[in-house]
Amino acid sequence: MKFVENGYFVRSYYRMRIASAVLSLVGCVGLFSQRASCQSIVTDSAFVSEATASAVANYDRALYGQVALYNGSEYIPIPEPYKGFPFFGSEYWEEGTIKYAGEVFHDVLMEYDLVQDQLVIEHYDQRGYVTEVKLHSDLIEYFDLLGHRFINVRGDSSGIRAGFYDLLYDGTMKLLCKHRKLLHETISNGTVEVSFLERANYYLLRDGKTISLRNKASILKALSDKKKALRQFARANGLSNENKEKMMVSLVRHYESLN
Repeated sequence: MKFVENGYFVRSYYRMRIASAVLSLVGCVGLFSQRASCQSIVTDSAFVSEATASAVANYDRALYGQVALYNGSEYIPIPEPYKGFPFFGSEYWEEGTIKYAGEVFHDVLMEYDLVQDQLVIEHYDQRGYVTEVKLHSDLIEYFDLLGHRFINVRGDSSGIRAGFYDLLYDGTMKLLCKHRKLLHETISNGTVEVSFLERANYYLLRDGKTISLRNKASILKALSDKKKALRQFARANGLSNENKEKMMVSLVRHYESLN
């Protein structure tokens, strides 16, 4: 199925439904008025037209700016069955915020497919059915999901690959994490079982350079001018490679507090 990218049919479909709802309401009010033995004004065509136009105008004001969010294409999910799920943080739709095509949209139901590196939203098509839309990655500036902000890194001469990165720390330096899930297939009793292997790669952006981080030793090396103080801080706070994200964020934040 191909989705209409300019939002025309989306607007037309819901305008039609609004007009239908207004006419139904008008009919009900008209019946009530007749039962009350009062002269019904709701049958007047001018009144009906005005009420319909007003409802559609209110809808258009509410929708203004939302149409850009429907600018996507059909999402092709990974075929089931499989163990686990391919998405970031949750197998269910989660509400989040997106800056897309220069506009910010709140309370959007979304999933971030880590296997295909695609942001997917839930959307009603022109027939009123729920569909899954894959947004154009180049139009996404950032999105917030499950307490994490993902920024769109375009890729540059510093060596970092283009894609969505979890912005773990945003200061003079930036600490980024690239979350991925890899398809893993095994054969059991003649049946192929599919699961997902989760990977996370960490990067420190400092002075226009990208430094790949693997463990505590590598981040202490990257911040070697305060290595002694950072090692003491890590020891005092029990920071280790068992929780890389917490350890790296804490060390980078403490480093900047020392300067």
